[in-house]
Amino acid sequence: MAGKSYKLVECSGDLFETLSDFYSELEALADEAEDVRDSIPESLQGGERYQAFDTTSDTLRNITCSETELEGDARTVVAQDAGVLKYHKYVPRSRRDNTSRMVRLENACITGRAALNLFEEIKSNLEENLQQGQGASTPDSETQVNLQEVIYELDNFIDQLASHVDEAEGCEFPGMYG
Repeated sequence: MAGKSYKLVECSGDLFETLSDFYSELEALADEAEDVRDSIPESLQGGERYQAFDTTSDTLRNITCSETELEGDARTVVAQDAGVLKYHKYVPRSRRDNTSRMVRLENACITGRAALNLFEEIKSNLEENLQQGQGASTPDSETQVNLQEVIYELDNFIDQLASHVDEAEGCEFPGMYG
């Protein structure tokens, strides 16, 4: 949790753009963790700090390398039901202060978790529609999409996103300023 020098602000955005921002921030943090790890003197490379940055950079890099996207009918159906994603994030109270890596990671995880919750809500709504015998169509055509296939794709996507958020939440940036 961010300290006293941060305040919580409400944000909103497009679901897929916010998800892209989540992965972009994780990639930037992976780059920074690698830079810090690589700058640690060789005599200290067996230390705790080195190991923490090494683990964090590897974990974040693996997440960003395995980023998946929802495509086709599943993306179309989700986009039409998504609306606006609302979430909170921490920002420095003073404009002169920079946001620490740990807070940036926390903000990324907050947005990732908010996106995950919205995807799960959409999936639940689609499952309810399927049980009621309602279908779904793409907005640009009257073509009915196979709702079971969309739900299956969405379920796999949700599982992978949940795994990515969980892994990111387990990362740490040691040091006074993170």
